[in-house]
Amino acid sequence: MLTLALSDGHLDVAVHDRHPQVPDLGTEGGLRLIADLVQDFDGALTITPDVPGPGKTIRVLLPLIPVPVP
Repeated sequence: MLTLALSDGHLDVAVHDRHPQVPDLGTEGGLRLIADLVQDFDGALTITPDVPGPGKTIRVLLPLIPVPVP
């Protein structure tokens, strides 16, 4: 499931699945690259395992930058 929301000046992107494996951000790979990019833009990435049961939610919060009106 993919969720997109605007809240408190942030873009909130969350992906939820039922796969039991929780990824390790300490290793190289696609999710590590995403985490690095999110950090470069002063955002946050979290991984929250489902309790109880298999699955997890990977959530990215990115700050929205106001665009001046000409």
